[in-house]
Amino acid sequence: HDFDIIYKSYPKKVGKTKGFEYYKAWVTKGRDISGIRYHLTNKQIWAAIAKYKHEMEQKETDLQFYKNFDTFMCKAILDYVEEEE
Repeated sequence: HDFDIIYKSYPKKVGKTKGFEYYKAWVTKGRDISGIRYHLTNKQIWAAIAKYKHEMEQKETDLQFYKNFDTFMCKAILDYVEEEE
C-alpha cells in the first residue's frame, strides 16, 4: 500500500516493476552504494520525490525529460533524500 501511494506521487509513470524492486530494497535491508549501506523510510522516499518534482517544476522541465521512476529509485533518489532526525 505504501508503495502505491509513493508511485502515484511520481509524475512519470515508467519503470514501475523495477522501481518496486529498488523500493523494497531501500525500505527493508537497504542498499549498498559505493560501499555505504543506505536504508530509507517511506517518509524519506516520499519527501525525495516531492523535492525532485519541485525542482523539475521550478526549471519548467517537460515531463518527457523527468527521470523514469526506476532510474530515480535506483540511485538518483539519494540526491534528494533528507536525513531523518
